[in-house]
Formats: sequence, C-alpha cells, structure tokens
Amino acid sequence: VQVKNDTMAASKPAYKVADIGLADFGRKEIIIAENEMPGLMAMRAKYGPTKPLKGARIAGCLHMTIQTAVLIETLVELGAEVQWSSCNIFSTQDHAAAAIAATGVPVYAWKGETDEEYEWCIEQTLIFKDGQPLNMILDDGGDLTNLVHQKYPQYLDGIRGLSEETTTGVHNLAKMLEKGELKVPAINVNDSVTKSKFDNLYGIRESLPDGIKRATDVMLAGKVSVVCGYGDVGKGSAASLKAFGSRVIITEIDPINALQAAMEGYEVTTLDEAAPRANIVVTTTGCKDIVVGRHMEMLPEDAIVCNVGHFDCEIDVKWLNENAVSKEVVKPQVDRYLMKNGRHIILLAEGRLVNLGCATGHPSFVMSNSFTNQVLAQIELWTKHGTPDEYKVGLYVLPKKLDEEVARLHLDQLGVKLTKLTKDQSEYLGVSTTRGTPDFCLLKQNVLFRHLYSRLKGKYGPPVCPFLDITIALAALFYLAVYWCELAVIVSRNYRGDVEMSCIERFMPLLVEKEDEGVHSPVIQSGDISYTFIKHMNLYLVSISKKNMNAALVLSYLYKCVEVFCEYFKDLEEESVRDNFVVIYELFDEMMDFGYPQTTESRILQEYITQEGHRLEIAPRPPMAVTNAVSWRSDGIKYRKNEVFLDVIESVNMLANASGTVLRSEIIGSIRMRVVLSGMPELRLGLNDKVIFEQASAGARSGRSGKGVELEDVKFHQCVRLSRFEAERTISFIPPDGEFELMSYRLTTQAKSQFKRQSIANHVEVIIPVPSDADSPKFKSSVGSVKYVPELNAFVWTIRSFPGGREYLMRAHFSLPSIVSEEAEGKPPIQVKFEIPYYTTSGLQVRYLKIIEKSGYQAMPWVRYVTQNGDYQLRMT
Repeated sequence: VQVKNDTMAASKPAYKVADIGLADFGRKEIIIAENEMPGLMAMRAKYGPTKPLKGARIAGCLHMTIQTAVLIETLVELGAEVQWSSCNIFSTQDHAAAAIAATGVPVYAWKGETDEEYEWCIEQTLIFKDGQPLNMILDDGGDLTNLVHQKYPQYLDGIRGLSEETTTGVHNLAKMLEKGELKVPAINVNDSVTKSKFDNLYGIRESLPDGIKRATDVMLAGKVSVVCGYGDVGKGSAASLKAFGSRVIITEIDPINALQAAMEGYEVTTLDEAAPRANIVVTTTGCKDIVVGRHMEMLPEDAIVCNVGHFDCEIDVKWLNENAVSKEVVKPQVDRYLMKNGRHIILLAEGRLVNLGCATGHPSFVMSNSFTNQVLAQIELWTKHGTPDEYKVGLYVLPKKLDEEVARLHLDQLGVKLTKLTKDQSEYLGVSTTRGTPDFCLLKQNVLFRHLYSRLKGKYGPPVCPFLDITIALAALFYLAVYWCELAVIVSRNYRGDVEMSCIERFMPLLVEKEDEGVHSPVIQSGDISYTFIKHMNLYLVSISKKNMNAALVLSYLYKCVEVFCEYFKDLEEESVRDNFVVIYELFDEMMDFGYPQTTESRILQEYITQEGHRLEIAPRPPMAVTNAVSWRSDGIKYRKNEVFLDVIESVNMLANASGTVLRSEIIGSIRMRVVLSGMPELRLGLNDKVIFEQASAGARSGRSGKGVELEDVKFHQCVRLSRFEAERTISFIPPDGEFELMSYRLTTQAKSQFKRQSIANHVEVIIPVPSDADSPKFKSSVGSVKYVPELNAFVWTIRSFPGGREYLMRAHFSLPSIVSEEAEGKPPIQVKFEIPYYTTSGLQVRYLKIIEKSGYQAMPWVRYVTQNGDYQLRMT
C-alpha cells in the first residue's frame, strides 16, 4: 500500500486550478475577508502558537471560495497539512483557488468541472506529498466521506475523525451510522446553533437573491415566488424574497414548519397547486424529485427554477433535458428551455447551488461562524485521540460551551455588549453570574429534542454474546416520561449490595449533563460508579457497578434482557412491566446470581417460569357485538377528528388566622374529561399515585417512596374498572361520549403554604368585609381595580394577574356613622378567589393517557392542570 501511495503522490500534480495568474486578485479579496471573519482570526491568535493540529493531514472537500481560503490558511496556521477540493462543480471561485495554490497548499478545484473531473479532484486529496494518507476529513455533503468508505477503505484505520458541514451530509452520516457503515467518529457541525441558525438562515437570506439577480437581473417585487421547504434554509430564502416584495408561497411536509410558515403570513400549499402561478421556484429541502416534469409543464412563461439544497437531485434536470424542445445557453449557469407547450423555463446553475453557481455564496461574516465550528471540531477530534476522552465511532455535536465561544468571538465585531446578571438575579434563576446565557434556557430543548434525536438515531447495535462472565452490581429498569422529562424507577434488583440504591437517582441528571455537553455514549462514569445503559421504547435498562468491566458484554446482556422480556410480554413498555412485576423479579433472579449471568435463553426460562400463576384477573373489554351492555355509551359514534380533553382541577380549602398561621388546609380534586372519540375506545390513565411508587420501591427492597401522591376518598365514574384499579392502580375505562367527571378525590395536607413562589395566579379577587353602615368609600390600589359591593357589605379588589413573590397595596377610606354596630356584627373573614394554571397543588400528574380502539385511528390527548380557590379564608381576628 505504501508503494502505491508513493506512486500516487509522485504522479499527481502539485495543484490544478483554472488560472494560477489570478492569485494576486484572490489574495486581495482574502485580506478583505479576514477582517470580516473574526472567529477564524481569533482561532489563529489563540491556537497558533501551540499548533494543536500538528501532524494532522486534513483532506477537505468544501466549496473553494474566498471564505474557505481563510479557513484553509487558519488550519495551516494551527499546524495541519491541508489538501483541498470543492464539493460542487460550479461553486469554486477561481481566484480563491489560485491564491491558495500559490501558497503551496495542494488545491484541485475550478469552476465548471465535469462529474469525472470532480471525483478526480477529490481523489487527489487522499495522499499527501510524503506518500502518507489522510488522517482527518473535513467534508461538506458527504462525497469525500463516501469515497473513502466505499472506494478506499484501507485508509479508514488511520483516520481519527471527520467533521461535516451541511444538512445533506449529516443525513448521510446518520444513515451510515444506522446501517453500521460509519467507521470513524464524526462531528455534526451543521447542528451547532451558530451554524444552523446563522449560515443556513442569515447566510441564504443574502446570497439567494444575489444569485438570482446576478443571473437574470429580474425584478423580484411583485413576483410569485415558491419556496419548497421551510427549514432553516427555507426560512431564510422566504424572508429574503418577501423583503424584496415577492408574494411568497411555501410547500412543506412537516406540520410544525407548515404552521410556522402560515403564522408568518405565507400561503402554504402543494407545488401542484402553486406551479401555474410561480414566477420563481426555489428548492431548499435536501430531498430528491421536488420539482419534476409535471410541475415544469405547468409553470408560466420564463419561470425561473433554481436550487439551494446541496445536491442537484431536487430538480429533475434529466427530464428537462430529455423532454424540452430546445435548450439555449444564455450565459454560464443560465439556460433557457423551450417546452412542448410553447412556454420557456429558465434553469439556473444546472439545478445545483444557485448562490454559489451564479454568485459568490454566503457573506464572509456568517461563514466565519460556520468555519470556526469546523476548526473547533477538527481540534476536538485530533487532540482527544488516544486520551480517555477519545471520540468513539458515532455522530456527535459540539458541546454547548464551544457553541457559545463561537458566538462570543463575533460579538465585538458588531458592537454587541452582553448584559450581566446581578447576584440576586443569578440566585433567582439558579445560574452563575459569569455566564452570559443561563444554562436552563436550553435545558428543555436539550432534554426533549437532543435526547430524542441522539437516542433514536444513535442505536448501539444488536447483542453479540448471549452469555457473560462478568460481575454486575445492579440491574435496574427505568421509565422515562418524555413529555415531562421526569424519571421514576419501575423495578430494580440489587445483586451484591456494594452499590447504594441512591445511585439510581443520579442516573438521569448525569445523562442530561452528558448530552448537554454533546457526549452520546452508552456508558457514563461518575467517580467509581459505571452506568451502562440501553433504551427500548420508553424504558431504560441500566447496569450500575463499581467493577471495571467490559462495557460491550454488559450491553449484550442488557439487550438479551430485552429479548427475553419481549418473548414473555410481546411489547416491553411501562404497562407490561407493571402488569408482570412478579414474573420480572423471577426472571431477574434466574438470569443472574450474585452478579454472575446465568440462563438467558427464553426457551429454557419459559419451561419453569410462566405467567399463568401470576396473571391479574381483570374484567375483559366488552366486544363490539355486545356494546349495549355499556349503558353509558351508545354504539356507532363517529367523529372526523378524534380528541380527548382531560382537566385536572384542584380546589384549595384553607383557613388562616390574623397572624398568618394556617389552621386548616385540604385539597378537593376532580378529573374532568371531554371525549370526542369514534367507536368503542378503551382509555388507560396512569397517575403518579403513591401506591405505585411504594410497590416499585418494595420490589427494589428500598425505602424510597418516590414522588407519589396519596389520594383519599377516591370516587370514580361508573365506567372505571375498579378491579384493575385495585390490583395495579391503573384507571381503565370505556368513556361516555361528551363531558363527564371521571373521578374525584381529597387530600388533607399539612398546615403550610401550598404554592410555589414562581406561581402566577389569574383572576384574583380579594373580598374584604366592612361594617354594614360604611359610607362614602374611596379606594387607591397599586394594581388592579377596587369597588364597593353594598349587597355583600365588602370591598372587592380584582387583580387580573398576580405573580408569586410580589406585594401589592390597596388603601380604602370610608366613614362609619357608629362603631357600636361593628362590635355587634363582629369581623367576618377575608375571602380570596384565584386560579393558577399549569399547576396542581398536590403534585398530581398524568403519566400517560392511552387510547385503544379496534380500528386503530389516531387520536390526540390533551391534558390541562388548574388550581383554584375553594373555601379560602383569612380571619381578621
């Protein structure tokens, strides 16, 4: 291989560009661009003296523009050897390529390459001048990555990692990872906030109209422009066309993006409906066959068709070339086709990137954000190789702190000054005063979206070994309620006793912390404790140990557990676990003994562990043929849209004396529903009932009771199956049609304040009694309104919204003809009315609401929490 590499290195040219004489022109523009790229210049100043990329041989495949030239020279300044090709046949700026080639960096790129020349250029970057192959990849779109994996796999062992620039390339990496084809660790630069929300959005907002106007000189105002796709690139494209006065129409497959577009005022429809009106069509999706033959035949005269997705597959150019009557080249990258219907179509950049094919791409400043991320990604992968923090094969994102660093490097250039939190503010929010942006602001996004994205796409592969000879201290099954991002242990088993049960509670915070840092690994180390875990459906299976063990074998055992449980219960999910506690504990004891795996073959286990002896006797659901037995619901109900609305409403009864001491406090709760469902559905409702948590803790031999709520005086609607509730605390029922009260309950609470400081009360009324002969009242309040209600002998102070922790003042002046009557009447208590949304005083929460119907239609469950006043009184004496 080395001889072949030496031959390739000796035979290839030092560079290949369109005209090396353009180098001086390119150098002048590079100098101007450097001033507009503060992030890259800061990288040179910070890392230039230490050369962290020394020894790195980086093969780059990214648009060879002026901005890329600044990136290349930054990598060289940081110690790397670099060879470069472009990732698009039309995107190269020849003067930029010449300027870099003149410095001695091998560049193989020119504008207007053929497809064969394009692949040849990429191949020239694989072997460096000393015959050594590349050991790092910097890619845009995945062509270089695919070439190495498919045609030159012998180089993969020496490659420490790759960084990917664009959405299309990231999709390619995700597919490779899922199929087990990715062989090197990869950092997804595209999903860094300072890339996706800047390059994709603000960059295209300026470069798209630049490309269209340079190519056609058309006036955009008044034209009907169709933008296909409303992701970040689509949002930027639509905004730019709208700013020029175009009437913009959006096509979209995602309901959330479509709703966003509609809320921005755009018309959202299909391309089939929009094509006859479209003067300009822009594709932004990264998907194939967006604009096909039938659309082109519907377009009006001289409609402009162009693309800003990475590849040229979004527009069916092949169909156009085969079916058009004639093609006229107006100028480079501008072609006018005559269709069989007599109308013309103008195609820009042959369906490739119009902003680079017909213009110069994104501005330098926004590319500084993206390319600074690329530099940091290359440093991360290169410097952490061979250390305990080395990246394993997988798809990663840069840690949030590096994303913030990129943003900070660009603030001074714009004259931006960050506001700093005061000490009181930082304590209120629970964050450090040294951070410009509180950590918690992205917490929900990180937990919900980043967690789902990485876990669903980052599967760790199937089990490889059914039997293990290792020691596992604890095997625990976890349940994750993703909607609220809360964790509760369903069942656990301590085999050796050398790991404390409290370690379980630390698992989820550690997982969230690691994912916030961009670390996605099935093993988490915390001190001397190792957490090895997998995720199946909505469950985690976690092994916790103090031993230094083989993680791959532990993962194999956990997957084997899933396989066995699925053989027993068909669907392994929270409900099936709760239905089979006894069987699961028996399986735990048979499959492992004192930390040593035993039998893990379900066929053998089923011979002596069966479910028959432990099956719960639960009344079966009535079949469709005898639905008349359900007196509260008639047969044949049909709705076009199936929905369930569930309200958890709690009324607080409280009595406090004049000094503020709470004398009596209780909560009266009600779960009310409005059911709009077709057919004869079965609903299953799970609450954080204290009994469930105590059952789980008892099974785990732990004293932990969990965050459960102890319900008292529970009363159900007649539709609820009481046998199932008594057996496993699951509320199963066939609901009546329309509105009804499912259940009511009561909780007697301790005499203390029931509300969180950050709660906000709405529609507050304070009813203050006064003597019956009060006269000439006058009021002054710091907020809200006050009125005298003679029939109540009281002032009513109304406050629309009352945030927690605030104090408001109301003064009342009135005359009293006599004080004798006041003594005779006594002083009635002050009454308070209020409503607190999104909150239950008891802490009761809906863990799940499942809708099961024979026809299998999709139904939407909606849950709302409300706390309101009951008999809420404050004594005045």
